[in-house]
Amino acid sequence: MDPLDTVRGAVVRIETNATSVQPGDSMVAAAESIHYGAGTGFVIDPSGLAVTNDHVVAGATAIEAFVEGREQPVAAQVVGRSPCADLALIDLDGDGYTALDWYEGDIEPGLEILVPGFPLGDLEYTLVEGIVSKARSSGESSWASVDWVIEHTAPVRPGHSGGPVVNSDGLVVAVDTAQGSPETGSAGGLAIAGEVAEPVIDALRAGTPEFSIGINGQGVLDAATGTGGIWVASVDGGSLAADAGVQPGDIVERLGGFAVGTDGTLGKYCDVLRSHDADDTLSIQVLRATDDGRLRGTLGALPLAPIASLSQEIADEVEFDEEPTGYDEYVLVTDATGALEVEVPSEWSDLDGDFPFLAEDDEAVGVGLRVSPDLEALTDTWTTPGMAFSAVLPVSGYTVVVVLDRSGIAGAEEVERLDVGGEQLVDGV
Repeated sequence: MDPLDTVRGAVVRIETNATSVQPGDSMVAAAESIHYGAGTGFVIDPSGLAVTNDHVVAGATAIEAFVEGREQPVAAQVVGRSPCADLALIDLDGDGYTALDWYEGDIEPGLEILVPGFPLGDLEYTLVEGIVSKARSSGESSWASVDWVIEHTAPVRPGHSGGPVVNSDGLVVAVDTAQGSPETGSAGGLAIAGEVAEPVIDALRAGTPEFSIGINGQGVLDAATGTGGIWVASVDGGSLAADAGVQPGDIVERLGGFAVGTDGTLGKYCDVLRSHDADDTLSIQVLRATDDGRLRGTLGALPLAPIASLSQEIADEVEFDEEPTGYDEYVLVTDATGALEVEVPSEWSDLDGDFPFLAEDDEAVGVGLRVSPDLEALTDTWTTPGMAFSAVLPVSGYTVVVVLDRSGIAGAEEVERLDVGGEQLVDGV
């Protein structure tokens, strides 16, 4: 059989009933829910096992595959998903399918490739050609976090997602995942190399998928403010995220104590997931574009609840003889690494997020930030309000007393240190 006939027989058009909430014009604005569950897949085993992109089947409760030579679509079930790798394994009903094999040679620029599929939901099978233009490009993006992807020149469009990138012998070189754009720097498309995709698919096939909290989303970044997070497009029913109260349209800002999505990619978010499993306790913080504002909870333990601002906590706990004067609105700011965060008055717009704590030899042994209405006035004359917030790495050997002493805070020498359960507590400043 001609290799391209084999490819045509193994490539399937996929339709689902999945819906999602997509980002709108700003980072916290949501567009209307849309149906996006349409794409391409390819069979890798005659029993009906097929590969596609995770974003094609995420959130679906029903999947249909249209197979060459069969008049009616066949039902399919998800075997396993990897949201971080944007890969999924599905099982088509029945057997006796035409299957493709993986390409095992080197992937080099200039390698001639073809991309079959069903772009834009087209019912007709299409085949476009091109070459590999870059063998190893960054795998960190707003939709996936993998070791690397290839760039190719074939003119792919939405709907090609999940289909194979094959060579002239019909062997799968990569799994198509995204259309090229000025953002990606690729004129054709991006695809997950077989060397990267195959181990993920093998793990899904063996029933050992990576840990997931049940969020289907993407990295978002607000260029104006430099803030980012993980946009929640949909939430899997019965998942840790669903049980905690995470909703479509939320933005995950922190997971497991780490700021995630600060660069607009899934990188840090997926790093956290890959270093934990279902038995671990993970804190989560989300931003919700309603009166709820920011919410925090613990997956598997505590549902999301609004975070009270510092000003609100003070107002709730202190009785004033007169209406207190001060700041009406607080905003959350972070240092350059995303490790520190603190709420400050919105009027404090002068921020230095790259303010590391330096050792005596000027080696950076911690992170920090400064914020004020006027940092120059804060540091030179102390005539304006503001704050400096630092954290020192434990391996630096610096004690709380030394840190405070070097900060120049009056009375630092009066700090009393208490060692409780191996933790150093501070009292008396």
